[in-house]
Amino acid sequence: MTTSILQYDLVVLGATGYTGNLTAEHINEFLPAGLKWAVAGRSAAKLQILVEKLKKLDPKRLPPSFEVCAPTAEDLNALAKKTKVIITLLGPYAKFGASVIEACVNNGTHYLDTTGETYWVGRMIRKYHEDAKVAGVILLSQIGVESGPFDLITLSAVSKLQTEASLKTKEVIVSINESKLSPSGGTLASFFDMYESIDQKTMAESLQPWALSPMEGRKALDGANMFGLRHDKTLGLLSTSSPTERQDRALVHRSWGLLDGGNFYGRNFFYNEYQRAPSTFAGVVAKLGVKLLEASLSSAFLRNLMRKFAPAPGEGIDPEQEKKLNIEIFAVAIADEAGQSPTRALAKLRYAGGPYHITAAFLAQGAATILFEESLLKRVGGGILTPAVLGQSYIERLRDTGMTIDTVML
Repeated sequence: MTTSILQYDLVVLGATGYTGNLTAEHINEFLPAGLKWAVAGRSAAKLQILVEKLKKLDPKRLPPSFEVCAPTAEDLNALAKKTKVIITLLGPYAKFGASVIEACVNNGTHYLDTTGETYWVGRMIRKYHEDAKVAGVILLSQIGVESGPFDLITLSAVSKLQTEASLKTKEVIVSINESKLSPSGGTLASFFDMYESIDQKTMAESLQPWALSPMEGRKALDGANMFGLRHDKTLGLLSTSSPTERQDRALVHRSWGLLDGGNFYGRNFFYNEYQRAPSTFAGVVAKLGVKLLEASLSSAFLRNLMRKFAPAPGEGIDPEQEKKLNIEIFAVAIADEAGQSPTRALAKLRYAGGPYHITAAFLAQGAATILFEESLLKRVGGGILTPAVLGQSYIERLRDTGMTIDTVML
């Protein structure tokens, strides 16, 4: 990272979209008043509207500057030269993300995104991870609601088992108890693009358990039955109906590999994710619903039909309504020890707000951790990292914005 005096600490690229607006608002509310920051995008008019809105939300605070930036190598390099950190909401990332990453690596600028395009993340790891390590640049992908909370709750549960009982973890079982997602236009556009850009074989390979990990772990460990149901004595009845299960597992397993070469979590570690099922019937129906959605997205005809009814990029659920939603995720870490009842630790993550609000918090507070934790780069090095690698200081910053993670030994 360059040590010269830069114009900005932080730039939000793609700030005029749905998630970009919420991220800018979060920065305006929670990050230090002395922050030097800017919002960036293609439309000067839309950026000016956003800046005026932020002024009204907090008239006492200096508003951000704005930078007009097209997704070209010239514009992106010019932007990266001006700032310490870039948060990019410019998607689909498979189309625009690589150019931003390249500009950041070339100019010593840290980077955060909220992609769910795991196959693209794998490509970026193979292409830029080593160069970013050499440059001392932190690149954080998959930091939004789709994967970020699951990575951090896993870290919390595993750490509890480690610190309280000096035990490694064999399995983390996650239960999504509450998380209602109404996809924005940008999110849907990325999903459509993903299914149109790559073949099913490539997608399946990118979602293998250890696809993003720097090293291979154990074989799959799954206690679900033929109907996709599992009963856990702590979490209750669970259904394999989480639409993000495989991408979350790939990210969590990357954290496993990056944190002391798998030794911190434990060499036999494996991650499994489920939705809480109120009944057997509801769990089976939810599983069938996910299968139907995947089949629909794989069909060009059905994708085109879905596009006609989808919100346009930049649009989504009323932010005030989204803010009234809640997120609740539980995770059990099961110790890697002999016996019928291995030791367990329970972690509970709660957030008063919807998926896009927690995504904004994860992005903004991730950037704040990079900017204000002086020893971070020395501790983690550069490269394509994960939310869990940022560690406890990141979790503490998120606590200050309303997210809680409580842990207890069972």
